[in-house]
Amino acid sequence: MVKYMEEMKTKRLNREHDALIIARKFPAINILCEYKKSLLPWTESIMPEPVDFCNFAPVKAVLELPSEVKVDESSFADIIPLLPSLFADWRVDIEKQILKGFGRMMKNSQRATRDLAFLGPFGAFVREDTESVDEDSSDEDTELAENIALATTVFECHDCSFSNWTTNYWDISDDEDDEDEDEDFGIPAFSQGSAAKKPLFYPHVMGHQCLTRKVDFSCDRSDPSIFLDQLDRTRTSWSCKKLRISKRAKTMMEAIVERCGLEPLFATANDMDNQDTLLGCPLCANWTDSTSNDAKIPVFGWRAAVGIYL
Repeated sequence: MVKYMEEMKTKRLNREHDALIIARKFPAINILCEYKKSLLPWTESIMPEPVDFCNFAPVKAVLELPSEVKVDESSFADIIPLLPSLFADWRVDIEKQILKGFGRMMKNSQRATRDLAFLGPFGAFVREDTESVDEDSSDEDTELAENIALATTVFECHDCSFSNWTTNYWDISDDEDDEDEDEDFGIPAFSQGSAAKKPLFYPHVMGHQCLTRKVDFSCDRSDPSIFLDQLDRTRTSWSCKKLRISKRAKTMMEAIVERCGLEPLFATANDMDNQDTLLGCPLCANWTDSTSNDAKIPVFGWRAAVGIYL
Protein backbone atom coordinates (compact mmCIF):
# COMPACT_ATOMS: atom_id res chain seq x y z
CA MET A 1 0.00 0.00 0.00
CA VAL A 2 2.83 2.38 0.88
CA LYS A 3 4.54 1.62 -2.43
CA TYR A 4 1.31 2.25 -4.32
CA MET A 5 0.77 5.56 -2.56
CA GLU A 6 4.32 6.63 -3.33
CA GLU A 7 3.80 5.82 -7.00
CA MET A 8 0.57 7.82 -7.07
CA LYS A 9 2.32 10.74 -5.39
CA THR A 10 5.14 10.64 -7.96
CA LYS A 11 2.67 10.60 -10.85
CA ARG A 12 0.73 13.50 -9.35
CA LEU A 13 3.88 15.57 -8.87
CA ASN A 14 4.93 14.83 -12.46
CA ARG A 15 1.54 15.96 -13.76
CA GLU A 16 1.73 19.14 -11.70
CA HIS A 17 5.23 19.87 -12.95
CA ASP A 18 4.21 19.25 -16.57
CA ALA A 19 1.33 21.69 -16.09
CA LEU A 20 3.77 24.18 -14.55
CA ILE A 21 6.07 23.90 -17.57
CA ILE A 22 3.14 24.67 -19.86
CA ALA A 23 2.26 27.72 -17.75
CA ARG A 24 5.90 28.88 -17.93
CA LYS A 25 5.77 28.81 -21.72
CA PHE A 26 3.54 31.91 -21.76
CA PRO A 27 6.30 34.32 -20.60
CA ALA A 28 8.84 32.46 -22.76
CA ILE A 29 6.72 32.98 -25.87
CA ASN A 30 6.21 36.64 -24.93
CA ILE A 31 10.00 37.00 -24.99
CA LEU A 32 10.08 35.39 -28.44
CA CYS A 33 7.35 37.69 -29.79
CA GLU A 34 8.99 40.83 -28.46
CA TYR A 35 12.35 39.81 -29.90
CA LYS A 36 10.82 39.17 -33.33
CA LYS A 37 9.06 42.54 -33.22
CA SER A 38 12.37 44.23 -32.48
CA LEU A 39 13.77 42.84 -35.75
CA LEU A 40 10.95 44.10 -37.98
CA PRO A 41 10.95 44.41 -40.90
CA TRP A 42 12.72 41.12 -41.66
CA THR A 43 12.21 39.21 -44.91
CA GLU A 44 15.48 37.44 -45.66
CA SER A 45 15.66 34.71 -43.01
CA ILE A 46 13.25 32.31 -41.38
CA MET A 47 12.50 32.57 -37.66
CA PRO A 48 11.77 29.68 -35.28
CA GLU A 49 8.23 29.35 -33.98
CA PRO A 50 7.27 28.67 -30.33
CA VAL A 51 7.68 24.86 -30.47
CA ASP A 52 11.31 25.03 -31.59
CA PHE A 53 12.01 28.05 -29.41
CA CYS A 54 10.84 26.25 -26.26
CA ASN A 55 13.11 23.34 -27.18
CA PHE A 56 16.25 25.51 -27.28
CA ALA A 57 18.49 24.21 -24.50
CA PRO A 58 18.77 27.50 -22.52
CA VAL A 59 15.01 28.12 -22.76
CA LYS A 60 14.20 24.54 -21.83
CA ALA A 61 16.49 24.78 -18.81
CA VAL A 62 14.45 27.69 -17.44
CA LEU A 63 11.14 25.99 -18.19
CA GLU A 64 12.24 22.90 -16.28
CA LEU A 65 13.47 24.67 -13.14
CA PRO A 66 12.22 23.13 -9.87
CA SER A 67 8.60 23.82 -9.02
CA GLU A 68 9.44 26.06 -6.08
CA VAL A 69 11.30 28.51 -8.36
CA LYS A 70 9.18 31.38 -9.67
CA VAL A 71 9.50 31.82 -13.44
CA ASP A 72 8.40 34.95 -15.31
CA GLU A 73 9.73 37.03 -18.19
CA SER A 74 12.64 38.27 -16.10
CA SER A 75 13.80 34.66 -15.75
CA PHE A 76 14.67 34.66 -19.45
CA ALA A 77 16.66 37.92 -19.34
CA ASP A 78 20.03 36.18 -19.63
CA ILE A 79 18.81 34.28 -22.72
CA ILE A 80 17.90 37.37 -24.78
CA PRO A 81 21.54 38.21 -25.71
CA LEU A 82 21.94 34.58 -26.84
CA LEU A 83 18.99 34.65 -29.23
CA PRO A 84 20.91 35.76 -32.36
CA SER A 85 23.31 32.82 -32.05
CA LEU A 86 20.54 30.40 -31.07
CA PHE A 87 18.51 31.44 -34.12
CA ALA A 88 21.59 31.13 -36.35
CA ASP A 89 22.32 27.62 -35.07
CA TRP A 90 18.70 26.64 -35.63
CA ARG A 91 18.84 27.89 -39.22
CA VAL A 92 22.01 25.89 -39.84
CA ASP A 93 20.24 22.80 -38.53
CA ILE A 94 17.15 23.13 -40.75
CA GLU A 95 19.41 23.95 -43.70
CA LYS A 96 21.11 20.60 -43.14
CA GLN A 97 17.73 18.89 -42.92
CA ILE A 98 16.45 20.23 -46.22
CA LEU A 99 19.73 19.51 -48.01
CA LYS A 100 19.66 15.99 -46.58
CA GLY A 101 16.12 15.47 -47.86
CA PHE A 102 16.96 16.90 -51.26
CA GLY A 103 20.07 14.74 -51.52
CA ARG A 104 18.16 11.59 -50.56
CA MET A 105 15.49 12.32 -53.15
CA MET A 106 18.12 12.84 -55.85
CA LYS A 107 19.83 9.55 -54.97
CA ASN A 108 16.52 7.67 -55.02
CA SER A 109 15.74 9.14 -58.43
CA GLN A 110 19.14 8.12 -59.76
CA ARG A 111 18.75 4.63 -58.28
CA ALA A 112 15.36 4.22 -59.96
CA THR A 113 16.83 5.25 -63.30
CA ARG A 114 19.73 2.83 -62.86
CA ASP A 115 17.39 -0.01 -61.96
CA LEU A 116 15.33 0.56 -65.08
CA ALA A 117 18.50 0.31 -67.12
CA PHE A 118 19.08 -3.20 -65.73
CA LEU A 119 15.52 -4.49 -65.95
CA GLY A 120 15.57 -8.27 -66.37
CA PRO A 121 13.55 -10.26 -68.94
CA PHE A 122 10.92 -11.26 -66.38
CA GLY A 123 10.55 -7.88 -64.76
CA ALA A 124 13.08 -8.54 -61.97
CA PHE A 125 15.65 -5.88 -61.32
CA VAL A 126 19.22 -6.95 -61.97
CA ARG A 127 21.61 -4.79 -59.99
CA GLU A 128 25.32 -4.45 -60.57
CA ASP A 129 27.50 -5.70 -57.75
CA THR A 130 29.90 -2.83 -58.11
CA GLU A 131 29.71 -0.04 -55.56
CA SER A 132 30.10 3.58 -56.50
CA VAL A 133 33.00 5.49 -55.05
CA ASP A 134 31.85 7.86 -52.34
CA GLU A 135 32.32 11.47 -53.22
CA ASP A 136 33.87 13.92 -50.82
CA SER A 137 31.04 14.99 -48.50
CA SER A 138 31.95 18.67 -48.73
CA ASP A 139 31.88 18.55 -52.55
CA GLU A 140 28.55 16.73 -52.44
CA ASP A 141 27.08 19.32 -50.06
CA THR A 142 28.27 22.12 -52.32
CA GLU A 143 26.67 20.47 -55.36
CA LEU A 144 23.40 19.94 -53.48
CA ALA A 145 23.39 23.57 -52.33
CA GLU A 146 23.86 24.70 -55.93
CA ASN A 147 21.18 22.39 -57.36
CA ILE A 148 18.57 23.12 -54.70
CA ALA A 149 18.78 26.84 -55.51
CA LEU A 150 18.09 26.34 -59.23
CA ALA A 151 14.88 27.80 -60.64
CA THR A 152 14.15 24.37 -62.11
CA THR A 153 14.03 22.84 -58.62
CA VAL A 154 10.34 23.23 -57.83
CA PHE A 155 8.96 22.13 -54.48
CA GLU A 156 5.39 21.21 -53.72
CA CYS A 157 3.80 20.71 -50.32
CA HIS A 158 1.89 17.52 -49.59
CA ASP A 159 -0.77 19.52 -47.73
CA CYS A 160 -1.20 22.15 -50.45
CA SER A 161 -1.22 20.12 -53.66
CA PHE A 162 -3.30 17.51 -55.42
CA SER A 163 -0.71 16.54 -58.03
CA ASN A 164 0.32 13.39 -56.19
CA TRP A 165 1.13 11.15 -59.12
CA THR A 166 3.65 13.39 -60.90
CA THR A 167 6.05 13.90 -58.01
CA ASN A 168 8.62 12.14 -55.87
CA TYR A 169 8.16 12.17 -52.11
CA TRP A 170 11.07 12.77 -49.84
CA ASP A 171 12.77 10.04 -47.87
CA ILE A 172 15.13 11.58 -45.35
CA SER A 173 15.45 8.63 -42.96
CA ASP A 174 18.91 7.11 -42.68
CA ASP A 175 17.74 3.66 -41.65
CA GLU A 176 14.64 1.52 -41.68
CA ASP A 177 14.38 1.76 -37.91
CA ASP A 178 14.12 5.56 -37.86
CA GLU A 179 11.57 6.02 -35.09
CA ASP A 180 10.92 9.64 -36.00
CA GLU A 181 9.66 8.78 -39.47
CA ASP A 182 5.94 9.40 -39.90
CA GLU A 183 3.96 6.23 -40.57
CA ASP A 184 2.18 7.68 -43.58
CA PHE A 185 5.15 9.60 -44.96
CA GLY A 186 5.67 9.07 -48.65
CA ILE A 187 2.15 7.78 -49.34
CA PRO A 188 0.14 9.86 -51.83
CA ALA A 189 -2.92 11.37 -50.21
CA PHE A 190 -5.39 14.07 -51.08
CA SER A 191 -4.71 17.51 -49.71
CA GLN A 192 -6.33 18.88 -46.60
CA GLY A 193 -6.72 22.30 -48.17
CA SER A 194 -7.10 24.06 -51.46
CA ALA A 195 -6.93 22.26 -54.79
CA ALA A 196 -4.58 24.91 -56.13
CA LYS A 197 -0.97 23.85 -56.65
CA LYS A 198 1.53 26.27 -55.24
CA PRO A 199 5.08 25.92 -56.56
CA LEU A 200 7.72 26.71 -53.97
CA PHE A 201 11.33 27.67 -54.53
CA TYR A 202 14.40 27.67 -52.33
CA PRO A 203 15.12 29.40 -49.98
CA HIS A 204 11.61 30.79 -49.40
CA VAL A 205 10.24 27.24 -49.24
CA MET A 206 11.88 26.91 -45.80
CA GLY A 207 9.36 29.41 -44.43
CA HIS A 208 6.32 27.61 -45.85
CA GLN A 209 3.71 27.51 -43.10
CA CYS A 210 2.83 23.82 -43.52
CA LEU A 211 6.34 22.87 -42.39
CA THR A 212 5.42 23.97 -38.86
CA ARG A 213 1.79 22.78 -38.84
CA LYS A 214 0.18 19.37 -38.46
CA VAL A 215 -3.30 17.90 -38.34
CA ASP A 216 -4.18 17.16 -34.72
CA PHE A 217 -7.63 16.98 -33.17
CA SER A 218 -6.54 15.75 -29.73
CA CYS A 219 -3.67 18.00 -28.67
CA ASP A 220 -3.44 19.83 -25.36
CA ARG A 221 -5.03 23.17 -26.20
CA SER A 222 -3.64 24.67 -23.00
CA ASP A 223 -0.09 24.56 -24.38
CA PRO A 224 0.60 28.00 -25.96
CA SER A 225 3.57 26.69 -27.94
CA ILE A 226 1.37 24.44 -30.09
CA PHE A 227 -2.03 26.14 -29.92
CA LEU A 228 -3.58 27.53 -33.10
CA ASP A 229 -7.01 29.01 -33.54
CA GLN A 230 -7.97 26.06 -35.75
CA LEU A 231 -9.84 22.96 -34.67
CA ASP A 232 -7.83 20.54 -36.78
CA ARG A 233 -4.29 21.94 -36.69
CA THR A 234 -1.52 22.66 -34.21
CA ARG A 235 2.05 23.92 -34.35
CA THR A 236 4.88 21.44 -34.55
CA SER A 237 8.66 21.49 -34.85
CA TRP A 238 9.98 22.52 -38.26
CA SER A 239 10.18 19.59 -40.66
CA CYS A 240 10.60 19.30 -44.43
CA LYS A 241 8.98 15.86 -44.65
CA LYS A 242 5.90 17.30 -46.38
CA LEU A 243 7.94 18.63 -49.27
CA ARG A 244 8.44 16.93 -52.61
CA ILE A 245 9.99 17.73 -55.98
CA SER A 246 7.76 17.96 -59.06
CA LYS A 247 9.24 16.46 -62.22
CA ARG A 248 6.46 18.00 -64.29
CA ALA A 249 7.14 21.46 -62.88
CA LYS A 250 10.87 21.00 -63.48
CA THR A 251 10.22 20.35 -67.19
CA MET A 252 7.95 23.39 -67.38
CA MET A 253 10.49 25.59 -65.60
CA GLU A 254 13.24 24.56 -67.99
CA ALA A 255 11.14 25.91 -70.86
CA ILE A 256 10.27 29.09 -68.92
CA VAL A 257 13.91 29.76 -68.00
CA GLU A 258 14.96 29.36 -71.63
CA ARG A 259 12.17 31.71 -72.74
CA CYS A 260 13.56 34.26 -70.31
CA GLY A 261 16.97 34.01 -71.96
CA LEU A 262 18.75 32.13 -69.16
CA GLU A 263 20.39 28.70 -68.90
CA PRO A 264 18.29 26.11 -66.97
CA LEU A 265 21.40 24.32 -65.67
CA PHE A 266 22.66 27.46 -63.91
CA ALA A 267 19.81 29.95 -63.41
CA THR A 268 18.65 30.29 -59.81
CA ALA A 269 15.31 31.54 -58.54
CA ASN A 270 17.11 34.75 -57.56
CA ASP A 271 18.39 35.13 -61.14
CA MET A 272 14.83 34.79 -62.43
CA ASP A 273 13.62 37.41 -59.97
CA ASN A 274 16.34 39.79 -61.12
CA GLN A 275 15.45 39.09 -64.76
CA ASP A 276 11.81 39.96 -63.96
CA THR A 277 10.47 38.89 -67.35
CA LEU A 278 6.72 39.08 -67.92
CA LEU A 279 5.22 36.08 -69.70
CA GLY A 280 2.03 35.78 -71.72
CA CYS A 281 -0.06 32.81 -72.83
CA PRO A 282 -0.76 32.70 -76.59
CA LEU A 283 -3.80 30.51 -75.97
CA CYS A 284 -5.36 33.37 -74.02
CA ALA A 285 -4.78 35.98 -76.73
CA ASN A 286 -7.82 38.09 -77.57
CA TRP A 287 -7.44 39.34 -81.16
CA THR A 288 -9.10 42.65 -81.93
CA ASP A 289 -10.03 41.48 -85.46
CA SER A 290 -8.95 38.91 -88.02
CA THR A 291 -6.77 41.34 -89.98
CA SER A 292 -4.92 42.94 -87.07
CA ASN A 293 -1.60 41.88 -85.62
CA ASP A 294 -2.55 43.30 -82.24
CA ALA A 295 -4.00 41.20 -79.43
CA LYS A 296 -4.70 41.57 -75.74
CA ILE A 297 -2.80 38.96 -73.74
CA PRO A 298 -2.77 38.56 -69.94
CA VAL A 299 0.77 38.62 -68.56
CA PHE A 300 2.24 37.26 -65.35
CA GLY A 301 5.57 36.70 -63.63
CA TRP A 302 7.57 33.50 -63.90
CA ARG A 303 6.45 32.13 -60.51
CA ALA A 304 2.81 32.50 -61.45
CA ALA A 305 3.48 30.97 -64.87
CA VAL A 306 4.47 27.56 -63.54
CA GLY A 307 1.69 27.58 -60.93
CA ILE A 308 -1.05 28.25 -63.48
CA TYR A 309 -0.33 25.14 -65.53
CA LEU A 310 0.52 22.65 -62.79
